[in-house]
Amino acid sequence: MSQEKLGECLGLTFQQVQKYERGANRVGASRLFDLSRVLDVRVGYFFEEISDTAQAASPV
Repeated sequence: MSQEKLGECLGLTFQQVQKYERGANRVGASRLFDLSRVLDVRVGYFFEEISDTAQAASPV
């Protein structure tokens, strides 16, 4: 899916989608939920390959 199409589905511009992809903007819980619905994946999909280092650095 293109950034432009994803942006359309989320009500965003493709520039905003690019900022999320690059990590310039943080993805909040509601936006993550929206992304999962548009991409037809579980929210947990985005965390499946998170490294042990990142998990250890995350607050409990």
